[in-house]
Amino acid sequence: EELFHLVKEPLNSAKLNIQKLKTGESKFDAVRMSFLDSLTSAINEADEQENYLKLNLVQDHLVIAFFGETNAGKSTVIDTFRIIFDEETRRKAIEKVNEKTQISKKHPCQAIMGVDGTIVGDGRSDFTKTYDEYDMNIDGRKFTLIDVPGIEGNEAEYKDGIKKALQKAHCVFYVHGSDKKPNTKTTEKIKEYLNEWVGVYSIRNIRGGSEQYDEDDERETLLTDNVLRASKLSEEVFENVLGSYYKGNINIQGLLALCSKANFSPTRTDLIGIQSELIEYFGDADYIYSFSHFEEVIVE
Repeated sequence: EELFHLVKEPLNSAKLNIQKLKTGESKFDAVRMSFLDSLTSAINEADEQENYLKLNLVQDHLVIAFFGETNAGKSTVIDTFRIIFDEETRRKAIEKVNEKTQISKKHPCQAIMGVDGTIVGDGRSDFTKTYDEYDMNIDGRKFTLIDVPGIEGNEAEYKDGIKKALQKAHCVFYVHGSDKKPNTKTTEKIKEYLNEWVGVYSIRNIRGGSEQYDEDDERETLLTDNVLRASKLSEEVFENVLGSYYKGNINIQGLLALCSKANFSPTRTDLIGIQSELIEYFGDADYIYSFSHFEEVIVE
């Protein structure tokens, strides 16, 4: 509000001063009216922006918008956040599971295992077409993650959802795969929607299942020379396109982070199997989580 006051005050003052200038000279009055029209248009635009932001900008807690390349692991990262920070809809789902579990005690074969993993892709096309918000808490402070519809192809029908998310967001996390450079055109699209106060972090999600870590040397470090070289290339792309909006890249292994924390739904037998193998290879969940480097996303 103070920012818009600083913008509009000199515009209104200039408009008032020009309105007072009356000479009766037709050429001067034409120029004067042209200036007045321009100032009025600028003031009206500032009023519209101020009213829009008052209705849409969140000021009482942090909002993070998540973009992601198709099958890059965006939902895996979001689901891990939901577990770590006790997301509201997940908590309600657990409460329902607990109620059913009490009922099913008389019939152990009907016992329910968990609720996690249901928003995670299974390898088929999982192009996000919905706008979802997840409310969470960290040390008693609320923050919101927004799962934003994809913008890699023709996103015209999702434009309102994308604009809505980025009007609310204070920062953007862009999840991309580890086997290729970020798509420059997609990055340029993100920039089109950004407000001046929004910072962008890229999250390079190192892909691979449990079979990638069955040998001892594969469990020594996530940040191999190849990963660090690829990370540098990613940073160059984002810096070139986003400039000062860009705040840096974070390397993680999202699937490992999720498997270290999740109590998977029985419908996700694929994830349950991967989790079991990872525990066998790494020894315990804490080691898996540490190896995933997911904590770096939280620290940022």
